[in-house]
Amino acid sequence: MTSPPGSIRDTAADPWFTPVEAARLCGVSLDTIRRRIRAGQIPGALRRGEAPFGEWALPRSGLEAAGLYVDAAPSRYVPTIPAAELTELHAEVARWKERAEAAERLVDELRSEIAFNRRVVERLTAPERMVA
Repeated sequence: MTSPPGSIRDTAADPWFTPVEAARLCGVSLDTIRRRIRAGQIPGALRRGEAPFGEWALPRSGLEAAGLYVDAAPSRYVPTIPAAELTELHAEVARWKERAEAAERLVDELRSEIAFNRRVVERLTAPERMVA
């Protein structure tokens, strides 16, 4: 049996999702889903109710066709950088942190030196006090 045009028939083979559910399942932002809907990039997307307040319904097949749907729950980002390169990058970050700390120490020393020089200049340029 086919569904009437504009109706939503949820099946186990092709479930429907709200934009919020789709964003969560696909591991993307809600704005990404909305942009794809506006661009017509999610085949079969239907608006339930009148625009602009009608809620969108998105079929899994449409999300898959748009390259969005991830079959399993979204996992955290897994780096595709080789372990050796990742170790090298961690070492480089550690070197940059050391350099930043050294630069901060130098800035502190220079600030102290500037403050000292400022006091010396103030004493040298201060009007002489008259001694009675």
